[in-house]
Amino acid sequence: AGWGFEVLPTPPPTPVVVSPGSAITFKWNTSTGATKYYLQVNTSADFTGTNIFNAEVGNVTSQEVTGFSLGTTYYWRIKAGNTGGWSDWTAVRSIYVTDIP
Repeated sequence: AGWGFEVLPTPPPTPVVVSPGSAITFKWNTSTGATKYYLQVNTSADFTGTNIFNAEVGNVTSQEVTGFSLGTTYYWRIKAGNTGGWSDWTAVRSIYVTDIP
């Protein structure tokens, strides 16, 4: 028997973390006739604080948002729209960020 050697493959690259990550996904139910939604996430319950997210999100029922600080309460609301205009805002909901899920 002769001598031999084995060539080992190179190690794989470092995996990319997906969850838990640095984002929170906000979800809501569809509104009959809606073709778009608008989401606001703010540091103040009256939405006069810092906007973490404040934009139309299209015809979807969830939106991933980043930029949160741990130990902070955030407030969010959503409204539905179509070519006829926008609905009223939902009731304001709050989340206290202790860990990004």
